[in-house]
Amino acid sequence: MPNLKPLILAITCCLLFAFTAHAQWTELNSGTTQYLNSVYFTNANIGVVVGETGTIIKTTDGGTTWQFKVSGTTNHLNVVRFSSTNVGYIGGDNGVLLKTIDGGENWTPLNPGTNEHISSLSFTDNDHGLIVGNGMSGNPMFIRRTVDGGANWTNEFSGMDGMTSVHMVDANHGYVVGTVGHNHQTSDGGDTWNGIYTANYMPFEEVFHPSINLGFIVGQSSSIRRTANAGGTYSDITPDANYTGGYHGIFFTSLINGYIVGDDKRIMKTVDGGSTWTLDHEDVNSFLNLQAIHFPTAQDGYAVGDEGIILKLGTANAVEEITNSPTLQAFPNPFTHSTTIAFDNPQQQPHRLNIYNALGQLVQSIDGITSNQVMVSRGELATGNYQFTLQQAQQQVGQGQLVVE
Repeated sequence: MPNLKPLILAITCCLLFAFTAHAQWTELNSGTTQYLNSVYFTNANIGVVVGETGTIIKTTDGGTTWQFKVSGTTNHLNVVRFSSTNVGYIGGDNGVLLKTIDGGENWTPLNPGTNEHISSLSFTDNDHGLIVGNGMSGNPMFIRRTVDGGANWTNEFSGMDGMTSVHMVDANHGYVVGTVGHNHQTSDGGDTWNGIYTANYMPFEEVFHPSINLGFIVGQSSSIRRTANAGGTYSDITPDANYTGGYHGIFFTSLINGYIVGDDKRIMKTVDGGSTWTLDHEDVNSFLNLQAIHFPTAQDGYAVGDEGIILKLGTANAVEEITNSPTLQAFPNPFTHSTTIAFDNPQQQPHRLNIYNALGQLVQSIDGITSNQVMVSRGELATGNYQFTLQQAQQQVGQGQLVVE
């Protein structure tokens, strides 16, 4: 029987690139002019967006139409997250905490044990979750934890400066950031928290970790904080030296592909694990800012912001690029000593190959590739799975997987 592994890998690489090709963001009609603060989709079609004055809107057709849902409050709603298809949570000002068990059709209030503003929340399943926030009285900074779906909450941390974002990577590992550069980490599900030194006191707005080690912090600065060792050290990345605004939301669809949103409807994209970023969308004449972004799939993305803005990056746009996608091949794969990746390069343009380990860390790069193939030697690569990206002029032109035996 013929060896089909090279053929399967080639087809996989073609499809991976086809769905990461550049596509256009389109603006949807949200039916509201309220400022929108957070978005979460449980699949490509069903999603919930929340915003000021108790606004909750839901779509079941990928954003074509939106229905208003009853929140029972006029407080600003700051964050929405779903722990499963039907179970979701919303946090807002003055201790507002809502829960749904029917996919966002109906929302009922919970008692979080605080009247301070809830700025962020993160659940690892329907029962276990964290809320963080800030307020104007007492000890406004807090991290509160539930293990019974929000019925009861315990205070895990408090202080004098506000917490703005929490992200649990898994049931044990999570990160929290705050308004004056605070950064805390847990490895026991939120029972204990350790401070992390970031060497930056800018107001942080959101933290996101594609993996335990690889993480990012964005906020009221034109730079992005990146760690590849679980917060041991951070580096500043400035995607655009001419940009003076801030970045407010971040989301990664994989270890290497991610997006951030900011002022003037700005959306930046990375295809190399956050080492470099390129402009994907902007409208400098709008004077409107994007606040949050979410991808239910690798191809379907939604960004929300000021005055009812909702932008969509859809599968249909990406599929149009398939016929123009180059064919990538790697042979042999899996390999023990070396493998060769082939690609189209008729103009002999210089390319760069980046290889990442399972933690999203860059482990090998090959620059100045001007032929139509590149040989990858095992070298110091340990046995395991790797992802690679191929770039030309800082634009991704292919990606795939390598298996070292």
